Amino acid sequence: MLNPADQATVIEWRRLAQGARNVLAGAGLPLQADVDQRFQFGARIIVDEFEGTGGVFVGWQPHFHVVAAALESYKQHEQNAPAVRHFNTVCRAMRDAMAQILESAGYRVEDSGEDFPDGLRVLSGPELPREKKS
Repeated sequence: MLNPADQATVIEWRRLAQGARNVLAGAGLPLQADVDQRFQFGARIIVDEFEGTGGVFVGWQPHFHVVAAALESYKQHEQNAPAVRHFNTVCRAMRDAMAQILESAGYRVEDSGEDFPDGLRVLSGPELPREKKS
């Protein structure tokens, strides 16, 4: 059973995720919105709030037409179809581009492996000013 991470850690992960969102949006990348699946595309930034597996993850969601074509090929058991190769190439290329963008802004990232396939784990970011408490 997964246990939630402590509150201070979750707050830091959320802060790190917001910084990564800002950097990617500032570079001109669309951010995935909470809308109908057909319109969800762009950079996905997820905060996993559990001990052990938790952290900040970044991935790319291609446009629905690219996803639908790849899914149709999978349904036909055509894992090497052009639509599947295109989907995988798009996801990897955008992952690599996002890694370069985040690293140039002072973030440390690594391949997320099986935790978030074709994604990145954001390990740390540049030291940002914190809000002052009154």
